[in-house]
Amino acid sequence: MKQYKLSHLTQPFVEGELDRKGVAHNNSGFNLLISEEAEPESHMKLVQKFLVEYSEAIKHLNKAGVPSELDFGCSLQESDFIKSVCISSTLLEEIAKLQMTIKISIYQSGPDE
Repeated sequence: MKQYKLSHLTQPFVEGELDRKGVAHNNSGFNLLISEEAEPESHMKLVQKFLVEYSEAIKHLNKAGVPSELDFGCSLQESDFIKSVCISSTLLEEIAKLQMTIKISIYQSGPDE
């Protein structure tokens, strides 16, 4: 199997270990930071580039029974009325081809963040 080097790998987690909220993980896995772009359009382009570049690795994980989840995080300040995430049909098609789950996480932030 081809070896992949991912520069944005964060700490792996193990089934049963407690997460940062004190809740036990239901399964083992790892997190990757794909992009920290502030501009949503640039961020989505980097996500799509990552998925294309690592599609073979993601498919190998799928075959090994390792599910993949793509989590889009955004901050919501108390003063924000509406916050949205736009995912293009091209990106959605790539996500579907790779059998990935989409998750959108909204984090409450204070006025100074």
